Parts: sequence; structure tokens; C-alpha cells
Amino acid sequence: MKNEQNVIAAAHIMVSAQRTNPVGVDPSWSPHVLVSRRLRDACVTLSSCLSEQTTIESSSTTPTADENNNDVVHPLARIALARSSCPQPPLDDGITGGGSSVSCDVHYAGMNVRLDPLERVAPHRIVVPGFEDNDYTNQLGHRGGLDGTMGDKLSEVRSSTWNAITALATLCDEVQELDKTFQSQILPAIVLFSADDSSTPQSSQQSNSKTDIFDDDAQKGRESELLSRMGKFLPTLQLASNFTKRLRRLMKNMVIQLGGCATPAAVPFYFDGQQNEEVLSQHNNEEAESDAKKASTQSPVLAPGIPMYRLGKAIGVALRLLITVDSAVASNQDLQHAWAMYKDVVMEWSEQKREDDDLDDEFESFERLIFQLDFSLMSSRSFIAAIEQNFDPRGRFHGAKYQLHEEIHQIVTTLYAQSCERVNTEDETTERLDCVGVYAMYVLYRHLLPPNIVPDAKLHKNLWSIFPAMCPVMALFGPLYFIPREFMMLYAPYEAVRGCSADSHEIRETAAALVLKWDGSFKARADKLRLGALGWMTMVDSELSPTILEGYPRFEENDDIVDGSNFTLTSSLAEIETASSYILHGVKIATNCALLLRGQLLSHSALGLEHDLGHVPSMLSLIGVMKAIEKMLRVRRRSAVLALQRSTLKMIASNILKRLEKVRSYVDQRSAATTEDAISIARVTACLSALEGILKGSSSFSPIRRHSIAFSIAASLDPMILEEVISTDDLLLVEGYLKDLNHFAAIEETLDEACDCSFLYFYRDLFPSFVRSLHTANRESAFNHTQTVLSALSDPERILVRARHLNHDASSGLASVTNYQSFVSRIIREEYVQPISELIEAELRFAVHSKNSHLHGNDRFAAGVRHIITSPPLYVCRKKIDVKAEIESHLEKTFYNLCTISLNDCNTYNDMRSIANERYGLNVSDPFLPDGSLDQGLDFIDTLRNLESFVSSYNYNMIEQSFVQRRAKRGAKSLRTISVKSLSSSLKQHGLGVVGLTIDVCSKLLSHKIELLLGFLADDGIKSILSKELRWIDNQRKEGNNVYPFTRATEFTQTMKRLVEQSQSNQHGLDWCRTVITEIGNTLAMARIVRTARRRVLSDVMQFLSPLDIPITKEQDQGRGTYIFCKVEDNISTVWDKPDPDIVDGFAGIVKDALLEHDGAFVSGFHCMLPALCLCWMDASLQGKEMMHKKNIARGGYYTDDGFAVGLAFILSSTDQQKMYERLNWFKSIQSKYAADEEDVLEKKTAEEVKRDAKIAAAKQSSWFSSGVDEAQEESDELKNLRMMEKRIEGNRREMAMLFFSINEATSFFKKPLN
Repeated sequence: MKNEQNVIAAAHIMVSAQRTNPVGVDPSWSPHVLVSRRLRDACVTLSSCLSEQTTIESSSTTPTADENNNDVVHPLARIALARSSCPQPPLDDGITGGGSSVSCDVHYAGMNVRLDPLERVAPHRIVVPGFEDNDYTNQLGHRGGLDGTMGDKLSEVRSSTWNAITALATLCDEVQELDKTFQSQILPAIVLFSADDSSTPQSSQQSNSKTDIFDDDAQKGRESELLSRMGKFLPTLQLASNFTKRLRRLMKNMVIQLGGCATPAAVPFYFDGQQNEEVLSQHNNEEAESDAKKASTQSPVLAPGIPMYRLGKAIGVALRLLITVDSAVASNQDLQHAWAMYKDVVMEWSEQKREDDDLDDEFESFERLIFQLDFSLMSSRSFIAAIEQNFDPRGRFHGAKYQLHEEIHQIVTTLYAQSCERVNTEDETTERLDCVGVYAMYVLYRHLLPPNIVPDAKLHKNLWSIFPAMCPVMALFGPLYFIPREFMMLYAPYEAVRGCSADSHEIRETAAALVLKWDGSFKARADKLRLGALGWMTMVDSELSPTILEGYPRFEENDDIVDGSNFTLTSSLAEIETASSYILHGVKIATNCALLLRGQLLSHSALGLEHDLGHVPSMLSLIGVMKAIEKMLRVRRRSAVLALQRSTLKMIASNILKRLEKVRSYVDQRSAATTEDAISIARVTACLSALEGILKGSSSFSPIRRHSIAFSIAASLDPMILEEVISTDDLLLVEGYLKDLNHFAAIEETLDEACDCSFLYFYRDLFPSFVRSLHTANRESAFNHTQTVLSALSDPERILVRARHLNHDASSGLASVTNYQSFVSRIIREEYVQPISELIEAELRFAVHSKNSHLHGNDRFAAGVRHIITSPPLYVCRKKIDVKAEIESHLEKTFYNLCTISLNDCNTYNDMRSIANERYGLNVSDPFLPDGSLDQGLDFIDTLRNLESFVSSYNYNMIEQSFVQRRAKRGAKSLRTISVKSLSSSLKQHGLGVVGLTIDVCSKLLSHKIELLLGFLADDGIKSILSKELRWIDNQRKEGNNVYPFTRATEFTQTMKRLVEQSQSNQHGLDWCRTVITEIGNTLAMARIVRTARRRVLSDVMQFLSPLDIPITKEQDQGRGTYIFCKVEDNISTVWDKPDPDIVDGFAGIVKDALLEHDGAFVSGFHCMLPALCLCWMDASLQGKEMMHKKNIARGGYYTDDGFAVGLAFILSSTDQQKMYERLNWFKSIQSKYAADEEDVLEKKTAEEVKRDAKIAAAKQSSWFSSGVDEAQEESDELKNLRMMEKRIEGNRREMAMLFFSINEATSFFKKPLN
């Protein structure tokens, strides 16, 4: 435990007794003064940065005491120096609340402003090998002997080695923690900025141009939504910016450590580069110069040739995260568009505040924040900013003649070879992502390369040719991808190397050709993994069963496997090793499935290739394997895995120590011949002590402990003294043990990463194909793995919950999650449940037909579908989908609808219901539909099927609320009618659901008729006549003539007739227009009469309700009886007061929608043609009534036609021309005209009768015979004509009066009530 504590130092500060400064040391150059001075400057810098990023005012951090006072030490100096050797998160320093990002109490406009965490590892004290014996170091106690009392050289070497291991492990641990934070919080939020939810605007690729005048409202709504979303998203961007800044600092820190471990004298007082370092030359004296010369001869902290590959991997991870963030920001067009608009708004606001002289400090801080985000994060320059940092600010590496680029070159070469060796093999895990870091480090190598040195052409060619040939496109996160050759051409081109340069189009064509080539073997590779998984599941299910697991030994915390004193380690350890190998093998299979599936999906999506639907079953098998392994290890055999975890970790630790026993024995037996040998032995001894302390100390291995183990092993392999001690095979075994240790120490995280299917969210277009393939496979197989695939489709909820900016309703949860749940549920119902329901329905029909025709049914189909129906309910996205209940509901609905159409088929559907229960176990309820009625007349369903023919062959009677057939069919002796009573009978038979269908059919027909009418009015000739008539009316109104004359209507009619005659095309006239308006009125009347029939049906049902006066028999039940009384009364009131659907507004909306599609200006003159239309209708009505009195009816005869009045009133009300029509005073004009005509005819008739009477009197006086008198009494032709004219005028006046009354009555239909 003591050695472990030396490496994993405590998070608190142990204060020891003070000591005086050593003699001969200049106080101005003592370590505690220098650290205090530099940390004071760092505090000033940190406060300045915080004031720029937040609204917290930077407090003065300048100490009041003199700088040369050795007793004055800044508090931050103490804490930072303690953190330099402490791997744990920093303590609370009173400013930022510790090392984690926290929210400020003071912020602007509700912004959740976050601060940068302080350094966990201060770069200026990481690899410096010695602590001077002074007052400051005596106040800081260090775990494991770092207490300042060591005076000899070997103790100094051991302390520096432990310090370096701790610092490097802490850096790697922080990078790993940042990687998890990016993967779980930052990247999902950025990628899902434009997630597909109900209120998400269309993507920038699909949105229309801003100049499109037809989509101005949609464009404004989209921009408003983007601005609102960006306001909610700003804290996430600030958090991402802080994390990228932290990654850049860490990356620079780790690169410095590569040189610091080899040349510790080069970085004695290195700061992290936030500001220029203060020149300390004023304190340089002769003693300081001599100390510097002594420091320049210090040996490296770690032995020369020690591989720093783990630190190189951490650098690659940091650079890969920066590349991923840049790709996420640059590829999200909606985010870029929203950010541009948001910046414009902030700039406009800033200009307005400056003009109004209302600029405050808070807004200035907020404005600086916006510009910093725009420059750092939104410009996608995080990776470039990290690469272009100055890693040797004062040329100290150059002065020490240390070539940092050579170290990076060696790491890149080694890591690239290791990754390429495992890519596309069974042992592949994270090698593809590691290669992204390798390519990023290659760019770093090119940046560090001096101008006078030529880059390594061989390495460049290998990077260009080897890995891209195996993996041309790799996944970063979700839809983000990485193409190695494009990356090299963008950041590190090297055209001097032949065959290592190409443009982007050529690179993508080559990659597409490789992807298409591998498509041919995709099915075979997927089948191989599936078969391997089946065999593994069989073995692991038996190997990890509880009965076998009981025989395994249990390791306690203090058990020592190496000594073997507590129990016998023979077959038990072998069994544990076998079981653990099965677990790791399952994780490898799941990882290979995820890599194959993700690579197949992403490569086609990134290169614009279409997915082969023939690969869908193979993709589903890969998904099934991943989720099956997850279920096996995390659910079914979870207890076994957890029980084996501690034993396996102890066994792995024992194996590592066994492989290094010869190293320990060699070091203990070897004597130091020279100083260099002594230093090497002391260094290796320190590493082995630290390693033993960690491996034997505990069975739980945190990430920082695992990194410490790796660095301890690497530092102990000193090539100067261990060239012949340990073999290459032992090193490979130790490397394998370290991998197994990483897997088992975090088995939950490893399983989660290997089996996570959240990336399927970005390929939602394939979900219907997935579900259809599931439906087909389940019908043909006895095994049902639908739930396994649905579990994979539920995984995207993990990343959707990170999109907090999409939460529009806090009470109902995240909108993105809710919409995704609805989307997946809808896909399952449409592509899985619905096809099965339709197949069962078709099979039931065939079964009934086979029964009646004595044929054989399809028993194989019944057996294939029955296991689907009887399977447990499906669960997806925490929602339950009962397939059996869904099928029963579909059959009930279908049987009911078809029975309402034809009641004669009820027996057939009863048979189908019985067969469904017998074969499939489906309980389909009886619809209980009533039989027909003698009062129903025409079948209402038949009428709805051809409603257009009905409204043209039937006339509406407004008073009787009925339709009368205009002309009987050939051979019929009576006219058919439809009344409210017959419709009520039809509604009772078919159900009240037909009312909604009627409104829908009427709406469609009305829309068609309105289009015809508007097309007629839009004709150039008609518009010309109407505009001319409108101008004439306006002129007459200005002259004071407010009555539209009858003669003008006659002239309008003649003008229309001439227009029709002169038109060469099939121009319609007033008669056609009158017919269309009548059909419009009949359509509206149909909806009105159906609504009246519905009310009648409800009134007939009311008599079966319970009476209001419910008797109360017992006194103790009075309270309950009152409650029942009130409940029944409320139910009755609800039935009575339930409003009918407002069809008036709906039908008026049809007209308005049609007017929006056309230029509505020509409709404004519609009221001008009403007088002519009324005259046209009057002629047709009189002619129809005259035909009713004839035996041989040549044309349709009818006695009522109120549809014209209803249609006319509806058009006037919908176009807001009722007032204009009333201003014509047409009714007054027609009354005056007919009154004048009657007076004229009466005068002429009186004159003719006077003449006739005079003639009769003259005939009586001149002749005694009756023949002369009879001739005189006969009416003249003129008198007969006058009498006929009198009757015609009376008929015309009566018809026009009935029309006006009907129009006034119909107008009330379309008036809204005052309340």
C-alpha cells in the first residue's frame, strides 16, 4: 500500500514543520519564491480570462507584501504545487469550486456561463526531479517519500520517477474523462441541433430560397425557430468551447512531457502559455547561473528509449476529439445558419445600445463571449489551433538539443503499425479511432519539423496507402466520418511523394470503388459473425451457469495469488481463465459486429451510395447478435460476470507480476558499477515498487490506476540493463494482460460501447426496411428475434436526452424523445402489425371460401403466424405494442366497416370471426349492427359513392328538407326522394360515423365545383364584362342611382349570349354557371340534411335514458342517490348541449383556399352578374314547372329548385359580397319593373275591354240577331295576348319573390351566432 500511495497521491495537503532556507541559496531564486511568483502571475492571467468569458469581475490578485518577502506565499501557489503531484481532482479554491466546470452566480440574460477548470497537473512541476530543502517544500508533505528530506541522489531519482508516473497517468486519465464527456454530452448536442422533431425546421439543404415569395411565412417561421433554438443552445456551445480549450492545453501539456521526461532541465519553470512568461533576468546572479548549469546536466526522468506510446495515444485521443468537434460544427448547416443569424442579431443589438449610450459591462462581457465562440469553436479551427501552438516557447528544447519531432515520429510509426496490424481482424477494438489520432499526430509531426529537414517520405506513403486501403471511411461519432486521404491532402500534403496526392473527387471515387467491392462479401462476413455468436452463446450459457460458478474460488481484498498461501491454485485458476476468456470473446464478437455494421452504413452514407436492400437481413443479424450478447452478459448471466470480475482482475494482476519477477530478481541481484547503473537500478526499483503496490493493493482498478500500471511497466523496462532479462514473448503477454485488465476493470462500460446501437438514429430511413424484413423473417422462422432488434432501435434515446435545446414542453418531457418514440411506434404498426393483419384477413377470407367450396386451407401459414400472435408484447422506447390486440382491433374495424356497406355479408364475417378465434386465438368482438328499415328509401352509402351524379339529378326542397329526383329513370312510374326520415334510418343502420364521411365527401365535391366556378370567372371575356359592369354600377351610384335596372340585367344577358356565340372555344354561358351554383347548393344542402338526420337519431335515443327523478329507498343512501341524480343529469345535459361540427366555417375555408390559389380580384365582381343569373334561373324554373303538366316530357321537369338559392347565398357569404349585393336593390328593381308591367298591361287590357264593350253595344243596336252580338263578344287576339302577358308577369313575379325569400332564408345558414 505504501508504494501505491507514492503513485496515487492524496488530494489533501499535509503541513509539516517550517525550516529555514539552506545556506548559500539566494532567496530570490528559491523554489517557493519562484513558484509563488509564477503562480501569482498565473492567477492574474486566469482572472483576466474569466473576466473575458464571464461576467465575474476580476478581483485584484496582486499581493500586498513585497515580492522578495520569502514568507509571503500565494494560496493558489500552495494548491497548484500540491496538485502537481496529486492525481485526484483539485480541491475547492474558493473561486471555481474545484476542478469541475460550474455555473456562475452572476450571468447575463439567463446564460449558464461556465468556467474553465484549473490544471490537474501543473506543467511547471511535473518532471522536475528534485525538491529543494526550503521553507515552502517543508510545508507541503508528499506521499511516498516526496517530503523534501531526501538528500542523496538515488532518493531524488526515485521521487522524480514516482512524480513523473503520477503526472503522466493523471494526464491520460483526464483525456479519457474528457473523451467520455464529449461522447456523452457535447457531440450528441451539436449533431442533434437540427434533429427531426415536430417543431424542427427543414434542413438547409431542403429549405426553399429566401426570395421565394410563396414561402415567406415559412421562411420567417424557420428563422425564428432557429434563433430560438440557438439561444437555448448557447450554453452548450460555450461548454464545448471550454472543453476544446481544455483539450488544447492538455495536448500542449502532454507534448511538453514527451520532451520533459527526456530533458527535465529544459522545463524548470514552464507555464502553460496563456500569457508570455515574465523575464526573471533581474534575479539572475552568479549563484543562479551556476545552479542552472548544474540543472543542465540532470539525467532524464525516465530512461532513454522508454516507449511513451500510452502518452502518444492520449495525445491522439485529444486531437481526434478536436477533429470530431470541428467536423460536427462544419457539417451542420443548420447550426452554421442559425449562428450567422444569431451573430447578426447580437451585432444589431450592440449597435443600437451604442447609439443609445446604454452599453453596460454585462452586455460587453456577453459580446466578448459571442466573438470568442465565433473565432474558436464555430470557425472549426480547434484542431488547427491545437497544432499551431508553440511547444517550445523559449527554445529550451532546441537549446538542450532535443528533437521533439523525432519522438513524435517514432510514436506515429509505432502506433500506426500496431493499429494496421489489427484492423479487420478478430482482435480489433478501437484501432480505427486510434488511427484518426495517428493521422492527427502526423500533422503535428509535420508542424514540429524544422524547415531544413525533409519529412519522412516512407511514413507519408504508408499513411497514404496502407490504412486507407483497409478502411477508406471511418466513423467518428454518429453521422460524422473521417477520410484519411482527404485529411492528409488538407493538412499535410506531400506532393513530392509519387502517387500520394489526389483531389477530393478522385479520393472519394477510389473509396466508393472499395466499398462496392466489399459489399459482395458483406453477407458472408455477417453470417460468419452470426455463426460464431451462436456457438459462443451456447458455450457461455453453460460455462457461466450458477451451478458451475459455485465451484469457483472467491478472492478477498487481501488475498495474494502470487504466494498461493490461502488456497490451492490449480484447476480453479484455469477455470476462471476459461470463463473470463469467454466473456472477452463475446465482447470481441459484439465489437466486430458493431464495426462491420457501422462501417457498412456510414461508408454508403458518406460516399452517397445507395444501400442494397438485400443486405438488410444481414444488418438485422448483426444487430441481433450485439443485443443478444448484451442481454446474455448484462441480464441473464450478470451475477456470474460480476462474480468473476474481481477474481479475474486479481488473476491478471498476478500474471503481470509473474512476468516481471525476473526483472525484480535481476535488479535486486545486480550491483551498480557506475553512477549511471545506480541511477537506472534506482529508477527500475521505484517503478517495480509502485507497480507492486498498485497491483497488490486492491482488486478495483480505476482508469488512473490502470494508466499508472502501464507507465510503471514501461518505465521499468530500461533497455540499458534489461536487454537480456525479459523476452519479446513476455512483453507481448504483458501487453495482452494490460488489455484484459482494461476490459475487465470497466466491463460495464466496455459492454455498453460494444453493444450500443445509438448510431442507428442517423439511418432512420432504413427503419421501414428493417421492420419489413423482420416481418418476413418471423413468418418463415420459428425463432422470433423482433424484441432484440426493437431494443436496438430504442438505444437512440440515450443521445436524444442530451439534446436539451429541443425540449419545448417541460411538463411533457423532451420533445425529441417523444417524437422519436412516436416515429418508431408508427413504423412498427405500419410495417409490422399492419401487414400481418392484412395477411390474416386475406387468409380468413380464403378459409371461408375454402370451407364453402370444400377446399383445403393453408395450415402452414397459420402455424407461421400463430407464434407471432402468441408471442409476448413488444416494447420499444419504453412503449408497449401488443401485436395481438392491434390485429384484433384491425379486424374488428374492418369487419364493422364492411358490414355497414353490405349487411348481407354479416354471416360471412361471423364465420371469419370464428375461424380467427379457432386458428389464431383472436377474440374479435361482434359489431351488433341492426338490420334494414322500410323507411330508409335510397341507401345513403350508394348516394355517397356517386354524390356528383346525385347533386346534378336531384333538386333540393328547403321547406320540406328533402331531395326530389328531377327526372325518373326509364320505366319508372314515380320520382325518388330522400328525406330526413330516410336518412335517419340509414344512419341507424350504418352508424353515426357516416356523418364524418359525408362531410368529407361533400367537402371534396364542393372544392371541385368551386374550382369550376372560379375557372369560369377567371376567363378574360367574363372578367372584361364584369369589370365593365362594376364600373357602370359605381358610376350610377355616384350619380345617386342605387337601383340596378331590369333593362341592364337584360342587356347583360344578351352580352353573355353574344360572347358565347362569338367564342370559338367551348365557352360556357349563364345556364352553365347557374347549374354549377345549383350543384354547389345541393352539396351544401346534403351536408345540412345529414346533420339534421343526426340530430333526429340522437333525439330518438334520448327516450331510452334513465328518468331524472331517481327514487331513493333508503335513508342512508341519500348521499349516493343525490350523486347518481347529478351524474345522470350531467350526462343528459352533455348529450343535449354537445355542439354539431361547424361545417360552415369548414366549407367557407374551401372557398378562401381556392381564392388564395387564384387571383381573387376577379371574384369581386361576382355580385354584378346576380341579376342576370336570377333571370336565367327564373326562365329555367318556369320551364321545368311547365314540363310537369305535359305527358311527353322532353326535358327534365321539376317543381322545386332551392339549391340555386343556397349556393348563391353561400358564395355571397364566403366572398363577403352580401352587402354589395344588397346595395344593388335588385329585389326592389324587379318589383318595380313587374308592377309597372302590370299597370301597363292593365291599362291596355282596360282599353281593349272598353273597345270590346263598345263593339258589343253597337252590335246589339244594329242587329236583332244574336250572331252579330256573339261575334262582338269574342275576345280579340290582342286581349288574349294581354291576358297571357298578365299571367306570365304574375308567374315571373311569384318565382322571383320565392327566389328572394329562399336566398334570404339560406343566408341565415351561413351567419355565425353572436355568442
